[in-house]
Amino acid sequence: MAQDLVDLEMASASQAIVKKCMSVEPGEEVLVITDPKTFGVGRSIATAANGLGADVVTSVMPLLDSHGNEPLDVVAEGMATADVAFTCTTHAITHTRARLRAAREGTRIGVLRGVTEEMMIEGAMSVDFEELRRRTEALAEIITQADRAHVTSKQGTDIDFSIEDCQSFSLDGYFHEEYGFATLPLERRRPILKRELQMGLSWSTCQWTISDRLMSLLNSP
Repeated sequence: MAQDLVDLEMASASQAIVKKCMSVEPGEEVLVITDPKTFGVGRSIATAANGLGADVVTSVMPLLDSHGNEPLDVVAEGMATADVAFTCTTHAITHTRARLRAAREGTRIGVLRGVTEEMMIEGAMSVDFEELRRRTEALAEIITQADRAHVTSKQGTDIDFSIEDCQSFSLDGYFHEEYGFATLPLERRRPILKRELQMGLSWSTCQWTISDRLMSLLNSP
């Protein structure tokens, strides 16, 4: 009974993800990939897709050791042949050969890496996705127009570098055909630069400030 109530509470977020963010249509073949820790979330997504008239298969694969590990071959084959694949997994399989191959084959991929039942009910998944898209796209445009970036942190980082001609794109929860997937928000999302520096910062504790074509990234107070 308790799990039934949890499923009921997750239904609204799952329906928004499946219908709004991924545009699942009746008759489409949908693969929902999950693991022992995320099965509840995967089941909710599968139920929502089934409710739209899609033909749904749920695959429960073993828990991967870390982010970026390739899924089992049978899962990779399913990803490549599905119309839509949802990766409701503990560890990310976004940057894998399996995901890249599926994107080349035309599969629309929704990434729900690390999403928990709690997040579906009252966390990031309960966001107004339209508002998230508007804000993310606006910030991405500001960053694209900036010429330089300045990054500082309490740990001593202080670096200034050019981002001229860098095209920013937004991870706003919606599927984007140009990069082949939608990534759903874990916490606060940020636009990603195609040429991105890896500086070991905790992005969730940072904020962007932009003025006079100078984009600064500063740790929140």
